[in-house]
Amino acid sequence: MIAKIRDLGYDLDERLLRQIGTFLMLTQSFDAKMQGVGDKRPIPPGNDTRLVREVLYKNEPKWNATLPFMVAYLRKRVLIKRYHMQPDKMLEMMETFGPIDWRHASAHGMYWAKLGTEQADKLRNNAAVDIINTYRQNVHSMQQLTRFGRIAFEPFSKRLQMLPDIRFIPAYEIAVEEADEAHFKKYGVHSDSYRSGHENFLLAAIVYQYLYGNTQEAGHYFNKVRKLYGNDPHNLNSQRYTSTLEDLVIYELQDNASMMDRSTQFIDAMIRQGLEQGLLYGKLNTFNRCIKLAKKMHTKFQKRGITNTIAPQDRMKILPWRQTLTESYISYMKQQSVDPLVRARIWRNTPNFLQIDSYDRLMPFVQEQFPKYGLDTNLAFPIPQGMAKIREQGGLLKDGEQVKKTETNVERQ
Repeated sequence: MIAKIRDLGYDLDERLLRQIGTFLMLTQSFDAKMQGVGDKRPIPPGNDTRLVREVLYKNEPKWNATLPFMVAYLRKRVLIKRYHMQPDKMLEMMETFGPIDWRHASAHGMYWAKLGTEQADKLRNNAAVDIINTYRQNVHSMQQLTRFGRIAFEPFSKRLQMLPDIRFIPAYEIAVEEADEAHFKKYGVHSDSYRSGHENFLLAAIVYQYLYGNTQEAGHYFNKVRKLYGNDPHNLNSQRYTSTLEDLVIYELQDNASMMDRSTQFIDAMIRQGLEQGLLYGKLNTFNRCIKLAKKMHTKFQKRGITNTIAPQDRMKILPWRQTLTESYISYMKQQSVDPLVRARIWRNTPNFLQIDSYDRLMPFVQEQFPKYGLDTNLAFPIPQGMAKIREQGGLLKDGEQVKKTETNVERQ
């Protein structure tokens, strides 16, 4: 195999490894399947055709058994020779802090900060070394990995998302404890410089754990932040921690600078978050949590009511919840600015009742837009299960008309 690879003009280095990685991305991802690409099918652009045909597609038992060992060897070689990193040290850090994605910039910030503190500790005289700030870099890296540490990349659409990774919440606290111990060792006192940052992090941890369906963990951090910071003057004034867990989550989401402060916009934003962070990645629990929060805000909005100054006797109500959800979903799925492969993936993971409510209104847009991208409409948006029966019962009408209620499992759901 090595001889064949060298005949093709490659050596056992990063260039070869990246070519193999490109091949795996462009033949085994969801995007590839949606475009009819896969093993033994036409080779997508971006691959070295000769390398694919004569090495990667070569179907011989010994050849196939050899390839995984070669890839592992290449990875180790590139890490050591090109990036000057130690695989055993990387593994040690993963065992301590969690499943680090080494494509992430903060993973490298954490690696070198951690290595720096260990090396500095071995020096006879490290008085000139700013070891406290080096530890602080490690804390910041863990914070970033929690907030943006889950990388999702789709090779055809070039869509890159950096999503929260709740698995690093404990790692952040480990990093804070290590930094505080280092501070105590050097100055003889514990540091309070992490206090405000720690409270903000715990609040973020509550929101992430709740949205991703871990209510028990969210409750754990809720109790922890109340115990540590509940009696601080600013929290006593705001009564921030006297609410329920769910109300605190809603408050934190509304208070987020990226969220609109009006209720209807918050509802739509939470539905969108449920699609992009939940259904896009097949995480139904995340979708359900976002939808639950949106529905709770919808209920509050409807109960409170807003009086129109022109017609004081009228309440400015929004649509009933089921229609609100459907309208937001359809609006998102129609957007040409959203990559078609993203919409196709969301559709595949959408609950059946929402597919049925949306299908007839979405299809004209899908049939117009998707062929432009070379996508099979029926493959991208398969008809929902039970759609024919619902149509027979007259349960769904055309765009702009009211939905007739029928005693079906879908309506009860």
